[in-house]
Amino acid sequence: MKKQTLILLAGLLAGTACAETNWKAWGRPAGSTAEGEKVTFTAPAGKRTEFMTRADLEKGNFYRISFELDFPGAAPESYKYGLNKFEELPYTFVEMKNAKGKTAPVIYTYAGENMETFFRVYFAANAEVKGVFANPKIEKLSAGALKKVVMPENGNIVSNWIQPGWMKNALKVELVDAADHIDEGKAVKITAPESFYAKRPASVQSNSLPLLPDTDYRVTAWVKGNGAGTGTIGVNSWYNNKVKHYYCSGNIAVTKEWTQVEFRFRTPSLKEHPQLEKRVTHGSIGFRPTAQLNEFQFKDFTLEQIEK
Repeated sequence: MKKQTLILLAGLLAGTACAETNWKAWGRPAGSTAEGEKVTFTAPAGKRTEFMTRADLEKGNFYRISFELDFPGAAPESYKYGLNKFEELPYTFVEMKNAKGKTAPVIYTYAGENMETFFRVYFAANAEVKGVFANPKIEKLSAGALKKVVMPENGNIVSNWIQPGWMKNALKVELVDAADHIDEGKAVKITAPESFYAKRPASVQSNSLPLLPDTDYRVTAWVKGNGAGTGTIGVNSWYNNKVKHYYCSGNIAVTKEWTQVEFRFRTPSLKEHPQLEKRVTHGSIGFRPTAQLNEFQFKDFTLEQIEK
C-alpha cells in the first residue's frame, strides 16, 4: 500500500508535545491545514493517511497520550495509533474501531529507560473522507497525577474500551447519554446476546492505565443495568505469554439505578509478579448476563491509590 505523501516540516524531531501544538513537529497529510489545535484534512481512497511526531521518553517517567479524531461524514472502518516500541511499551499500540463522529482516545505508558520513539495515527479509507485531527498531547506526569486516574469518554464513539479477544466481538458496545445520572455526561453501554445468558460474563477492557507494584488501590465506577444482577470490576495486566500475567477483580451488584461500586486491592511486589515491571494495566468491567439483565451501563471508571 502506498503511503500518502507527508508534509515533513522542519522540527519533526522535536520532543514531547506541549500545551500548544507545534505542528512543525508533525508529519501530516499533504494539503492539510493547521489552525490552532486542529488540522483539517482530506484523505484519498485506498492510500495511507498518517500523522506522526517524535516522542523522546525519559527513564522512570509515566506519560499520558491523547488526541481527537473526527469524521463528520464518511469515515474509515478503523484506524491505528500508538508508539513504535511495542515490546518496551506494551498496550501503547491500538487498533480502533471507527465510524462517523469523534473519537478521543487516552493511553498511559511508562518509560523503563530513555528512548526515542515515534507516535503515529494512521488509516486507509475505502473512499475519500474528510476529517479533523485535534489536540494531540504527550504529557509527562508527576507522581501526584498518578494517584487518581479516571478513564474518560469525551467523544461520541466509544474510544477507550474494547472487547477482549475472548468476547469474539459478540457484544454491542456503544456510547450513550447518561441523562439520568447526577453528573449526566456519557456512559458506555454493553448489550449481551442471548447466547451469554447465565453462561459467561460480558466484559470490556480499557486502554492502558498506570499501575505500580506494592501499592494499595481502589477501583470505582458508576453502574446500572436494565435489571438486577451482578458484575465484576478490576484490572488485568498481560502483554507477554512468557510471563505470568497479573489480574485482580471483585464482584459488584447491579440494579436499575445508578450506583457507585468499589473494589480494593493491593498489587504484589515485582519479585512476586515481574509482569508489573511495565507499570501499566487494563481496567476491566462487565456483568453476568441473564434474561433479566442483558444491558449494562458504566461511567467514570477510576483507578485510585489509597493509604491504609
